[in-house]
Amino acid sequence: MHVRGSSLSHPKVIEALRPFIVAFWGQANDEAIPKDIQPLYDASGRHTGSNVRCFVLDYQGKLLHWFNGFPGNNPNPMRYSTDEYATYFCDEINRAPVLLKVKLRDSKLSLPDVKNGVRLFIRLPEQRGSYGTPVVEVVENKTEWATLGYPKTAREIDAQSLTRWLRLCYPPGVNEQLEPYQSVHGTLTLTPAGEHQAILSGNIRLGMSDVENPPFDGTFDALLTYNRNKVTLRGVVSGLYRRHDRMHDRDMFWRLTTAIESRPE
Repeated sequence: MHVRGSSLSHPKVIEALRPFIVAFWGQANDEAIPKDIQPLYDASGRHTGSNVRCFVLDYQGKLLHWFNGFPGNNPNPMRYSTDEYATYFCDEINRAPVLLKVKLRDSKLSLPDVKNGVRLFIRLPEQRGSYGTPVVEVVENKTEWATLGYPKTAREIDAQSLTRWLRLCYPPGVNEQLEPYQSVHGTLTLTPAGEHQAILSGNIRLGMSDVENPPFDGTFDALLTYNRNKVTLRGVVSGLYRRHDRMHDRDMFWRLTTAIESRPE
């Protein structure tokens, strides 16, 4: 399971985590802790100085080690640099494997990829720390290429038909946005731009439901090139992500960009 942003996406931490299976649970709205996770919280105590706890388990699910998500039990995530977070996480992660005698996997680290689909690079370019860490997602093609077939004349396309791509354009490391968007709205226009190319463009709105005020408004622009039965796409989603600043009781608008490329080349 991928983890967006935060210390777990730092190259040093990724290397330390290579022997492990990584998973997470994110609590929102004070819902109950799942029964299979509750014993871990009980073993780690009730007061840790933050709302993030990390657990290292063996292959039987036995708790080997736990640690606070913030160094020094400090709840302020901006107090430490990205590299300081990475060093802290690596030191804590490496405490447990001593008894396990785990080995690194021999596989070479590389970007995720698909045989036929798209790859997305999502980032908040003006933010720093975990919020500024780019995230890479891949989506295997189902019906998207058929939907984007070469247009002899301009035609409109419902953005919902590209939901499997657009729902992943949510900001890295932002704790209230734990899951992909569930609601995608907008109208895109696919316009021929020569004998073998077309332009896709339009406005989109992304949110968690059809009834809420969507947190993301933006545009989707792409160039498509058609070569026999193959489609090559290069596109950009750009817009503003609305986040509420509880301390100052106001909305912040963060610029978010997503580069989308067809795979393979």
